[in-house]
Amino acid sequence: MRKLLTWLVRLLYSEPQSGIPASGDRRGKPVLLNIYPSKRMAVMALQDVVEAETQAAQEKIAKANHWGNVGYLEMQAIQHAQQVIKSHQAIKAPRDFVAACHASFEGLIKQWQSNTDDADGYGLATVKTIKRALERQQ
Repeated sequence: MRKLLTWLVRLLYSEPQSGIPASGDRRGKPVLLNIYPSKRMAVMALQDVVEAETQAAQEKIAKANHWGNVGYLEMQAIQHAQQVIKSHQAIKAPRDFVAACHASFEGLIKQWQSNTDDADGYGLATVKTIKRALERQQ
């Protein structure tokens, strides 16, 4: 139900041709951040992705004989992402919250890119997936 509500709010309140400009790009396209009507909606969007990523990581942990430590790496990345979100809870304006979280996720991505325990990039992909909840799909 919450995913449906999040989708409807995005549809109703999104600005079709614009967004908050962010640093970096995705495959040659500039990154625009989603505009949420409230900080609560931004947090809900992030929580939806975190929940899905957590479920996927737990499934990999349950099948550790096949996945090895992948599920644990993903859970570690999820915990780091949750710390990013919590670290910006004091920010009240939704645009400022989204921009601050996005910038922090960019820093977290750089950390995961140099993480030698995550040679196959599963933790990195988890952080990038959570970060994409803040980005406008083009």
